[in-house]
Amino acid sequence: MSDRKKVSLLFIGTELTNGTVQDAHTRYISPRLGEIGLDVRSVQLLPDDRSISRELKREAALSDIVIVAGGLGPTSDDLTREIVADAADCALLFNQRLWESITERFEHLSGTANRNQAFVPEGFEPIPNKRGTAPGLTGSIGDALLFILPGPPRELQGMFDEDVLPLLRRNYGFHKEDMLEASCFLICESGLEEACQRIPSQGLSWGTRVQSRRISLYIRGGNKESRSAFLFSLQKHFGKERVRQGNIDLPSYVFGLLREKKKRLSCAESFTGGLFGKTITDFPGSSEVFSGGVISYTAGTKEKFLGIDRSLLDSSGAVSRETAVAMALSVRKISAADFGISFTGIAGPGGGTEKTPVGTVWIGLSSLEGGEYAFPFSISGSRERIRSKAVLIGFLLLEMSIKENKSLDSKRMWQYSKVFL
Repeated sequence: MSDRKKVSLLFIGTELTNGTVQDAHTRYISPRLGEIGLDVRSVQLLPDDRSISRELKREAALSDIVIVAGGLGPTSDDLTREIVADAADCALLFNQRLWESITERFEHLSGTANRNQAFVPEGFEPIPNKRGTAPGLTGSIGDALLFILPGPPRELQGMFDEDVLPLLRRNYGFHKEDMLEASCFLICESGLEEACQRIPSQGLSWGTRVQSRRISLYIRGGNKESRSAFLFSLQKHFGKERVRQGNIDLPSYVFGLLREKKKRLSCAESFTGGLFGKTITDFPGSSEVFSGGVISYTAGTKEKFLGIDRSLLDSSGAVSRETAVAMALSVRKISAADFGISFTGIAGPGGGTEKTPVGTVWIGLSSLEGGEYAFPFSISGSRERIRSKAVLIGFLLLEMSIKENKSLDSKRMWQYSKVFL
């Protein structure tokens, strides 16, 4: 029988149950619990009424840990403290020290409504709220450990990360040395899961956390050698550039690489509309590595601002190897940078043809030392997904160019391009 602890999540708020506000708590909390080896048994969205009491008692009997969020505010429908006290069969007591700590931070609070936030179920301990007025709570109902957190996402996330997660990791989760973390780029979650299932994994388990620019993979159990062998099998299948050990954000890594090598970069963007430039300039100190960019959306702007020969555009088309190379070379020369990168493609939903369907992307690179080259990719999905994936591929190509300091192996990249779908 598995000794992994079971967690129940109860999120309270009529605005959640009627759809006025979307549940962001599950997406935030569940993957973080999985990272440390805790299994989420159930997730419930409950209205602001006394039905919470019944569900809280039920989940406390079925799970080792129960996390409740919401209903800690000062209004009459914020019933969570009272209901927790009832479910735990204990008194609800005023905590003078807690009230003083609240009023020290928020001097304008003096009314009865806010004073209610200083009541604590007997036997429970308050969790300080550094971002709001409502303290959290921790205690037990039977054998289940409870955490009661405020509902606003900013307050909940801060309290969960700083107070709840460290305690759970320390008392129930895997130790860091018993887990290998990997960052997976440009791989869909189902494809990663299928690949993991095909690898012999006796004594190992894995979990994933989908993030904006990568999937974090957590390999647990076994020993260091078996976890490393599992990772090596994934790298052999997907390519070592796309599966790497550690917690890595690719754009941030490439930014650091440019700064370390003292190299400068410029970009020419068409269908990405400045998204690559925005991503690189989101990092403080980007002026050290980024010379600038040109958004050349039409053939006319490519001709006028990048100096692309109109006859090349007419003969090869805006979405082509020749145009991608010319854009990258031109922007690098104009800005006197070490590297120039270009993006041209069709993000849809319209504009595609039989020859050049929606999702067709060409990414060009020009290097002061390595020459010019471009690679085609076919990316499926929404307009937003096509653009964001193209930018991430651009960072991958740029990293390989910086490290190899020569033209990339076109055969290898062509093989990779087939799996960026």
